[in-house]
Amino acid sequence: MKNLLSWLKDNIGLTVGAIISLGVLGCIYYFEVYTNYAKEEEVAAKLEQKRGELDSLLRRKPFPHAENVVILSNTVVALSGADPNLSVARWLTNLASVNPPLRNIRPSAFNPMLVQQKNKLMAGAKKYGVTVPQEFGFGFGRYVTHGTPPANDTNEINTLLTQWNTVETLADILFTNRIVSIAAIRRAPVGAEIPKDPGVAGMAMPTVRAGSDEFFGTAMRDDPSEIARALPFELEFTCDTQGLRGILSALESSARFFIVRSIAVLNTRANEMLAGGRSEAMGRTPTAADASAEPPPAPEAPVPGAPGGRPASSRGEASKLAEPVTVFGLEKIQVKMRVDLVEFREPSSSGANPPGGK
Repeated sequence: MKNLLSWLKDNIGLTVGAIISLGVLGCIYYFEVYTNYAKEEEVAAKLEQKRGELDSLLRRKPFPHAENVVILSNTVVALSGADPNLSVARWLTNLASVNPPLRNIRPSAFNPMLVQQKNKLMAGAKKYGVTVPQEFGFGFGRYVTHGTPPANDTNEINTLLTQWNTVETLADILFTNRIVSIAAIRRAPVGAEIPKDPGVAGMAMPTVRAGSDEFFGTAMRDDPSEIARALPFELEFTCDTQGLRGILSALESSARFFIVRSIAVLNTRANEMLAGGRSEAMGRTPTAADASAEPPPAPEAPVPGAPGGRPASSRGEASKLAEPVTVFGLEKIQVKMRVDLVEFREPSSSGANPPGGK
């Protein structure tokens, strides 16, 4: 033992090198063992998964089995519409899946959340160059501008949130179709927003026209016993004809179920049309001298091929052709549109039975 210690002392460098080599070899061995263990665990997990799939396949009955034939037959009947209850239920379930989920929001958090979302809409309007009125609330000014608290009712708050989500969708459609400005967005009053005084309610029912008013007279139809409810909205905006076509196409192709009830269109330059049907956008503005100048008399040469040598257009007929004509297409238009959002409840919900259901 003494000789071994003496040898190690005399060969200290070799001893240290041997210890380091053993340590490195140990680390390599541990790494290899751990890697193989991890791979073994992964392979075992995959094997267990495949065993489960195989067990599931083995438990299945072959297709000609009577149970599988019945299942297939019922599926074909439902998809073909032969069973109205099943097919309508499937259709309504697909429509209900696009509805925003219900949210449990405290009344104290309602206004701050709407203010934040309203600021995003204002930023979107600025991005697309859309002009909106000062302190515009997108139909929710009482909450985002005046700070009126909502009623402490979960169903009422969820209905307001549904209206707000719809306004966001409509605003996005308007912005992306490059409208010029928004004058008003109106919606049906909900719950506590409906006037309690019969006299005031009667005054509030007709459709209002002022841009500051956020409600209009069409009531929201929401009967819990029905499978659908309609949320009406009214939009007033200025755009061109191409933008209006894009808006209508976007409403038609939207995942939400929109119905355009009415559209009123007014040419913003209807009173500025020039003689001959030409506007400033189409050509030069006629001067007073041009307007007072009398057109030269038309030659009375016979029209070639006309029997009896009928003369060309007379001076009176030429003056009729010069009468002002309204030309649409190049001018901006003011649009007042009534749009309904139809929301479908899932057939399994309370009071929402499909047509023909028991």
